[in-house]
Amino acid sequence: MGYLTGRTKAIKGVFCAFLLMILPALSIGMVLQEGEGQVVDAARRTDKLLESILRSAPAGIGMVEHRFITEVNDYILDLTGYSREELIGQNARMLYPSEEDYDFVGREKYRQIRKKGTGSVETRWLRKDGEIRHVILSSTPLDLEDLGAGVTFTVLDITDRKMAETRLRKSEERFRMRFEGASAIMMLIDPETGRVVDVNPAALAFYGWPRKTLTAMRIQDINTLSSEEVKVEMQKAFASARNYFEFRHRRADGSIRDVAVFSSAVDVGSKKLLFSIIHDISERKAMEASLLSRTRWFLFGLSLFIVVLLSLTAGLVVSLRRQRQVRQALEENEASLKRQNAVLNALLINLSSGVFMVEAPGGKPIIANPMAEKLLGVGVLPEASRDNLSEVYKARKAGSGGPYPVEEMPIIRAMKGESASIDDMIVERPDGSEVWLEIFGVPIRNEGGEVWAGLVHFQDITARKKAEVEREKLQNQLFQAQKMESVGVLAGGVAHDFNNLIQVMRGNLELLSMETSLDVRSIKRLHVVTGAMDRAAKLVQQLLLFSRKVESGRMRVNLNQAIREVSRLLERTIPKMIAMELHLASDLGAVWADPVQMEQTLLNLANNAADAMPEGGRLIFETENVLLGEDFVRTHPELGAGFHVLLTVSDTGSGMDAATLKQAFDPFFTTKEVGKGTGLGLASVYGIVKAHGGHVLCYSEPGHGSTFRIYLPVLDQEVVQEKKQPDGDCSEKGYETILFVEDERHLRDLGQEAMEAFGYTVLTAGSGEEALDLYAEKGPEIDLVLLDLNMPGMGGQRCLLALLEKNPRVKVLVSSGYSANGQAAEVLASGAKGFIGKPWQLKDLKQKIRQVLG
Repeated sequence: MGYLTGRTKAIKGVFCAFLLMILPALSIGMVLQEGEGQVVDAARRTDKLLESILRSAPAGIGMVEHRFITEVNDYILDLTGYSREELIGQNARMLYPSEEDYDFVGREKYRQIRKKGTGSVETRWLRKDGEIRHVILSSTPLDLEDLGAGVTFTVLDITDRKMAETRLRKSEERFRMRFEGASAIMMLIDPETGRVVDVNPAALAFYGWPRKTLTAMRIQDINTLSSEEVKVEMQKAFASARNYFEFRHRRADGSIRDVAVFSSAVDVGSKKLLFSIIHDISERKAMEASLLSRTRWFLFGLSLFIVVLLSLTAGLVVSLRRQRQVRQALEENEASLKRQNAVLNALLINLSSGVFMVEAPGGKPIIANPMAEKLLGVGVLPEASRDNLSEVYKARKAGSGGPYPVEEMPIIRAMKGESASIDDMIVERPDGSEVWLEIFGVPIRNEGGEVWAGLVHFQDITARKKAEVEREKLQNQLFQAQKMESVGVLAGGVAHDFNNLIQVMRGNLELLSMETSLDVRSIKRLHVVTGAMDRAAKLVQQLLLFSRKVESGRMRVNLNQAIREVSRLLERTIPKMIAMELHLASDLGAVWADPVQMEQTLLNLANNAADAMPEGGRLIFETENVLLGEDFVRTHPELGAGFHVLLTVSDTGSGMDAATLKQAFDPFFTTKEVGKGTGLGLASVYGIVKAHGGHVLCYSEPGHGSTFRIYLPVLDQEVVQEKKQPDGDCSEKGYETILFVEDERHLRDLGQEAMEAFGYTVLTAGSGEEALDLYAEKGPEIDLVLLDLNMPGMGGQRCLLALLEKNPRVKVLVSSGYSANGQAAEVLASGAKGFIGKPWQLKDLKQKIRQVLG
């Protein structure tokens, strides 16, 4: 094929092996052609095919002669930004940002070629638009003996890899800056040996040792625990089995301080270390010890008073028994005795607590006031037999599912001559309701000191126990809110100061870039630094969003429109195997909000959901108008009563465990790999929602996805009030029987009390297995089953299927923290008659029950 140039043949020779694989038929056809014209035509077709493959190759391919460019493919044109006409015939110097780069490549490439026949070097190329790209250049001469005959080369763009390496280095520098500048005491510890690897200045100030001394010590030298105990605690922290500890640490001056330690494993280079943040809690410990001492003295005095009161009551009872034994001998005192009996009966009848007394050792009842029978729910008190007392009253110990140990009951101990008191007995009455009792028991002795009776005094403390649980819950909510507020103030202050520093540095860089004396290389470096400043500014913006110190432009916003706009963006960005669903209320009320921040909130939640579903799943957006009543606001004090817009974002991803869920909104907390998350996504969501007067709740379990509920106050309460149509008249009282299945005891007690106030007869079960046993016994009496979806044991879904198998027409109302369109959808499709989301309001529960019952 004489019409082909030698240069073109050399470049196309790079693909000969490839052509031998994909074009064997073409080669055979050419051999079999008859006539020279046909051979030439076939050769030309082969040449065109070679040209096409060369131009579309996934790497840069070209040729130079005496370092002048003679051939390039399309990849090189895209990489450099030049056209083929601008490159062919030009010196390769035009592709290098400096003479040093150009000379270095020439020396190194030809050195390697002379040594091993080919050369490969990492260098930089200068695009036509001025951008510098990092490349790997590989060269092979056509003739080793005559380098002037031409050199073929390939080129690959490695700029992205270089940028990733730079970002990693800067990330490590930022960590070091924060570590050294933090006011909190920080340490890096080797978990294998306990050696103190590094400390920050705050640690040096607290412990009093110089850095060289402190970093030569082991944590066992500081902690007052034994070396083995310290090693065990380090292993817990390293395995993330526990992150919070309280220890006593030695200091250089010999003093010992109480400290709280937050510790977790971190990657430092190729080694895993323990990163510990330490707080001095010595003053708090001293205050706690003082308070505990005072509390003990108070309880001792209270117990003494009660014992005295019971002793006085026992003395009165003994006096009555003696009077009964000598009644015939003291007939003249009969009137006085009757008056005393009348006083005692009046006292017992009008007591607000229960009292009963039994003979010892037989246990025959002697005295029982009406309140005792009312609290216990029986008309005739049984004999205090050790064999049947727990069974008669169905008494159990708080926190235990089995019968209350008979030997620990105050009445039994009183019959044995012991005084006793308990406040952990729960008695189930015949009507199925439960009462929590506080019981005091004392023995009654005759003149010879022998016990002849046992007396118990007990009172209903159910309301007090529920109040204690509710108070603890509110205290935890207050603590969480205060913690988030404190972290927000800290983040806002740091972000504000850091923003000022960024502004100063960026301004000076811009002024420096305006200098005419700078060369291209220096200007490019200034641009790289300016870009890093911009990324830092975005991180500061996220911190300001969390701390609620960023300025916002608020206006009337319809969340449905914001969701539709975000969904169009997400359709182009999230993986295709994630299905997105919108369930939006047509009459949704408007909110007074910053539309940009609302979109940021939606994007953060959607991106987190997408990360939780690497294998695909469902992403669900829902909106509705909700009216929050006083009962709901009482348990969620962050919200006010009235109409709100409820935005629900659900996914079917991997979900979160309780420990992760507790820290989900903390800034800089992330479960993603290093470099893939800042830990500010959900923290920003929390800050934005709080800044808009709203509240965010999260419900999640491992393997069952996550559901975020955001409540925002409606802008026009009156308009929503007019649009809100009643779903049905729920003023009438119910009369049916409901089986309430819920594993959480306090929620079960609340639901039972509420539904009984609605007029219903309520049976309760703490698990799916218990519910099936109860339904098998009383199924014909049960009109509705209110079933919690997520319970230990067989769980709600299997319980529903078992109920439907027993009775296909059973009416089941499902309750769950997940969305009705999310995880709960499968259960609804299995045959449940309705769904109510947690946390529910009492008015919504009442309405849902009537809807399902019909």
